[in-house]
Amino acid sequence: GFICIFSTALTAIALLLFSFSNNFYLLCVCALPLGLGAGAIDIALNNYVALHYSAIHMSFLHCFYGVGVSASPYILSKIIGSQGNWRTGYQTAASIQFAILLLLIATITLWGKTKISVSSASVRHASGLSFRTMVRMPGVKEICCMFITSCGIEYTCGNWCSTFLVENKNMPIANAAQVVMLYYIGLTLGRFCSGLLAVRLHSWKIIRLGQIVLGAGILLLFMPFLTTSVIGFFLIGFGNGPLFPNLNYLTPENFGENISQQLISNISEIDSLEKIKLHGSINNEDIAIMKQSQN
Repeated sequence: GFICIFSTALTAIALLLFSFSNNFYLLCVCALPLGLGAGAIDIALNNYVALHYSAIHMSFLHCFYGVGVSASPYILSKIIGSQGNWRTGYQTAASIQFAILLLLIATITLWGKTKISVSSASVRHASGLSFRTMVRMPGVKEICCMFITSCGIEYTCGNWCSTFLVENKNMPIANAAQVVMLYYIGLTLGRFCSGLLAVRLHSWKIIRLGQIVLGAGILLLFMPFLTTSVIGFFLIGFGNGPLFPNLNYLTPENFGENISQQLISNISEIDSLEKIKLHGSINNEDIAIMKQSQN
């Protein structure tokens, strides 16, 4: 609970500082608490829900990530379109974060009312494990590869599907940007359906079903038709969506409650490095398309 309050406060303050920044270097400084807060709440909430709640709750938790990532660009575009000021958009986002912060503070006593509690002795024992020791545990490398692949697919589609549609399918830039939102809608619906299926199916079975849908979506991208590519991106989001929340939920079950938070933290670090690598892969053609869209 206190980690969530602290991280939400960091992101709210960072977003507010973003709105008042007047140079690039100050934006870089503000990005540090923004990333720290986002990473801390991600790890804390994933581990908390995995330990104290069911796969249904984990899927719905990540489903609302999809709601936020779909709604936030729309809200920001509306604010910029009506007022022509990006600073107002960041101030609006900061206001939403401060409202969430007040809600977390008001409900802090509820965090301790859970069915399961991990002993402090177990946590102290887990804290002595090094990253190298954890990686050598059976199954950890495979789970890390699954996380990296899932996040790689998510961020590749989110960042470059519009580029793919413009360059390879000759889709207008404005329409290609809308497909990105369609992809995230698929991601959100996939996690929502995962929560519904978790009532009857085990998490591993939901993951396998999602991978079948994901594979079908990838195959559609290789077809020469524009419509099939659009449907393909939706199916990729729909099929890839259940993997991340279900793997997080399975971490305590697969490796033990005493090391689940540290393991989720280490996996998140690997995923962050993967995101940095993907964001740094912009080539000259991508930059040209971005300039064309600005004109």
